[in-house]
Amino acid sequence: MDSSEAFFQIFVPILLIVGIVASIAVRFVGSIFSLRIRNSIARHRLAHVLWLVGSVLAILILVCWLYPLVANRPRMAEQDVIRVAKAEMMARFPQSVATNEPYHADFRDGTWSVSGTVPAGMRGGGAPEAKVRDSDGKVTDVHLAR
Repeated sequence: MDSSEAFFQIFVPILLIVGIVASIAVRFVGSIFSLRIRNSIARHRLAHVLWLVGSVLAILILVCWLYPLVANRPRMAEQDVIRVAKAEMMARFPQSVATNEPYHADFRDGTWSVSGTVPAGMRGGGAPEAKVRDSDGKVTDVHLAR
């Protein structure tokens, strides 16, 4: 995610949440200290209740939108994952690791999948692949691709 995507997907909703919470706080403080606002609330109770419910609903929608963007971020860098996976691959398939460079890693659902590149023209075997758990960096599976 580049910086402009991060701005629009994360920071703008956070700013909206801060603005909504600030407007709720201002209205609450105003209702305590201002007779004019208290009278307005007494006269237009339904409108004020609907405004408060709408504001809380907007905050909940924004939080639900932000949660997947923030919660499913990898903790490890791709280079670190490849280094850990290659060490385990080397222990299991020492002859195959160097011949299948470069390696790349893909992150999905808390797990990294690391796989090598099969050289052009190579037949009858695959590159080593590994699964690395992002939370603790443990290699959970090492095998040869088919």
